[in-house]
Amino acid sequence: MASKTVFISNAPIPNPEIASWTNRYTKLIRGNATVFDYIIAPEGIEIISNVKYSFINEPSFLAYKIGKFIPYYKHKVYWIALKNIINSTTSVTIHIIDNPNILFAINYYANKNKLRNKIKVVFHMCGYNYNFTEIQKNIFYNVIDTLIVQTNSSINYQKKEIEKGTCHVFQIYNGIDGKKFFSIKQEEKVILKKKKNITAEKLIFLWVSQDRPKKGLTIILKAWVELLKTVKNIELLVIGAAKTNEIKNVNWLGKIPNHELPEYYQLADFYLFSTQCNEGFGLTLGEALKCGTTCLASDIDPMKEILNNELYGRLVKEPSNPDSWMQTIKEEIKKYSDNNFENVYLKNIPNKIYDYKDWSTSILNLIH
Repeated sequence: MASKTVFISNAPIPNPEIASWTNRYTKLIRGNATVFDYIIAPEGIEIISNVKYSFINEPSFLAYKIGKFIPYYKHKVYWIALKNIINSTTSVTIHIIDNPNILFAINYYANKNKLRNKIKVVFHMCGYNYNFTEIQKNIFYNVIDTLIVQTNSSINYQKKEIEKGTCHVFQIYNGIDGKKFFSIKQEEKVILKKKKNITAEKLIFLWVSQDRPKKGLTIILKAWVELLKTVKNIELLVIGAAKTNEIKNVNWLGKIPNHELPEYYQLADFYLFSTQCNEGFGLTLGEALKCGTTCLASDIDPMKEILNNELYGRLVKEPSNPDSWMQTIKEEIKKYSDNNFENVYLKNIPNKIYDYKDWSTSILNLIH
């Protein structure tokens, strides 16, 4: 019986919803159907051909109630699926994507069934940290064999957390599809603006994120109101957030399908990444960089690394202060206009920056 490699996800693969890591791993598996012997995940509306699935049911209301009394019960379904695979092989290497609760459940039930020695764990961390308790931290870093993170900033953070742990840490930058996200010429921007019914004569600012306070949209809107007192020829496009109130020169676009996003990055003159917390990578910031948009981001790790210490874009030194954003935006508008309305940082940005091909090559090498 040969050893098996198992991919474990709490979301369907493929996933019909907008989610960065599911899209990335779906693309990886579509192009390399045999990279994993099994996928353990909820059943979606589509499956990838030539892949062996072991579908699990989402925890029921009863499972959540029982879970209050029995440790990790609501995630036991992942262990049941994995146990069936373990019984048919000598050992398994499991890849768990960004869900520590699944890891804790599998570790608990594997120990209980005296099968833990047959499992190696590779954990793919998409965030920056999980704010664990000391007990959770000791379990997490001691049951993982390999931890994959997205930035060197995250490695530095993890090494502080991992002092008493036994796992190895690898860094692989997020991968963005260069066939979809790429820069265009200024005259093409004008055509694209007209296509989207956006005033071509205005400087276009773009904000893209989920509608959560830690993403900093409220701060951007406060800065925008003040900015409009002295700068008139600008418009802000907001994608992913529900309209909160009527603000001059703000265009609320709501949710946009993934396949339409590249055109908005391409037509924008500036991209605002106003996160108020540490992020695993900052995917939309990477997408905007690949599309040649002038990027302004919060000076919070790991954004300094993503922007290569301001070689690729500008950091806002006081990201929670609307005045800091307003002043930085005004300075960057002047640089932009003085440079014939071209991105002054573009000459420093590698053509294949944060590219999907580099990510997939590194992931496949690690798996093999």
